[in-house]
Amino acid sequence: MTADQIPADLEGPPAHLSEKSRQFFLHVTTTGDYDAPARALLVRFCEVRDELEKIRTLQYETCFKDKHGQPRIHPLVKHEVALTNEIGKLFRLLGWDQAPPGASQMGMF
Repeated sequence: MTADQIPADLEGPPAHLSEKSRQFFLHVTTTGDYDAPARALLVRFCEVRDELEKIRTLQYETCFKDKHGQPRIHPLVKHEVALTNEIGKLFRLLGWDQAPPGASQMGMF
């Protein structure tokens, strides 16, 4: 999918997103009906996704000992947890946790 395939009134993906997130943005916006507030949530979802990917590629120890010998959690672990929580909230706000229209709940099992 390319930027010329999205509707004229819909903005394309922001340039600061990674290539994977831009492709994801294009896929979502071309397959669904998203107004301006929902597009803003989608952009934030993509930003958080990019940031999580960067953090997960870093090599760091999750726990370390401080100068007093007490175990501590690395600050990036706390940041990763916060981003994971935010991405879950955005997922729900965008309505992706709901069954698609016309889907039968009984047919899932």
